[in-house]
Amino acid sequence: MQPTIPEIEAQLAALADGGSHEVRRIDLLVKLAGLLVNADPARAAAVSREVWERSLRAGHASGQAHSVRIDGTLRYHAADLPQAGELALRSLGLFAACGDEAGQAAALGLLANVRFKQGDYQGALELNQRGLAVRRRLGLTAGVGQYLNNIGTCHVRLGAFEQALECFRESLRLAEETGDIRGQAHSQMNIGSVSKSMARHGDADDAYRRGLALFRRCGDVRGQALCLCNIGLNAMERGDHPQAQASLAQSLDLSRAVRDVQGEMFALMYLGDLCRRTGDLPQALERNRAAGDLALEVNDPFYQAECQIGLGDIYLDMDQPVLALETLQQGLDMAVTIGSRELEMRALRGLAECHGRAGQAEAAASYRDRWQRLEREMAGSGSDGTAKPDST
Repeated sequence: MQPTIPEIEAQLAALADGGSHEVRRIDLLVKLAGLLVNADPARAAAVSREVWERSLRAGHASGQAHSVRIDGTLRYHAADLPQAGELALRSLGLFAACGDEAGQAAALGLLANVRFKQGDYQGALELNQRGLAVRRRLGLTAGVGQYLNNIGTCHVRLGAFEQALECFRESLRLAEETGDIRGQAHSQMNIGSVSKSMARHGDADDAYRRGLALFRRCGDVRGQALCLCNIGLNAMERGDHPQAQASLAQSLDLSRAVRDVQGEMFALMYLGDLCRRTGDLPQALERNRAAGDLALEVNDPFYQAECQIGLGDIYLDMDQPVLALETLQQGLDMAVTIGSRELEMRALRGLAECHGRAGQAEAAASYRDRWQRLEREMAGSGSDGTAKPDST
């Protein structure tokens, strides 16, 4: 079973400082920093500095590499993707130099997460598959579960929903076998998102709430915020607007409390969707723009495109066809650039509506044909283009 933060702290307190226990202390500090990344980022940075200093004095090369990797993970969560990618590559080189294959797998996972955020979903998939192969060769079952979650999320973005569900279910099974609470939480959340995409809203809600309880158990605040966001989104799709408002507001508060820019972006984006559904279009516009600004800040092209398309949909609702047309076309171009069929389909549907309202029947029919062709392709892959699981 994966140790908790208090358990690791107790083990550290029981160790004598320095001497023969120093490598053991460094290894425990690495584990502690990894858990703190999502629970207390500022403390994680301080522990990472301690890992670096102790490893430097002890000549523990793997510890130095882990410190670099942890710093990269913190930069990743702070939306500094160029620096995160640089640190991931640096740690990968350091792990290779000292022959730490498990460390190399961890660095590959971080680099895959960076590529995923940059919109290179195929590249992220391949890096995750490399990391998974290393983990399996080493017999590191808990790490395998995390990679399966990430591979499943890549499959979602590439439109392969059934493959994604297989990955998430295998990951959950492995996490349960090893007592990996955080891994179980992520798997449950991702299963919920795929279930929601298949319109199994009851199953989705059950999975999300199991994930939320698990994230609370391991003290992962970012995970709690993301689960609450998904619970709110699922409630909104079921038409339960009070539940959606409550869950999304909780998610926003938690994300801001730990300065999780991506979590804040999700909550604002879906609160904007909720306002649109309830007819508060000015508030929907304001929240969608705020979410779009945060998508730029975290450099996530998928959500930049989604916010742009959402903005176009709001302009359509506000009967501003010129702005809607311009914004949706930009969103379509962004979706095509990153290869997202689900967002491309949404943009085409909006553009067909725009041209139809303007009486431009031929253009409307052209966009409608493209949208319906994509819809058939998505249906053939088991996807309706709406799932948004994210375990990275």
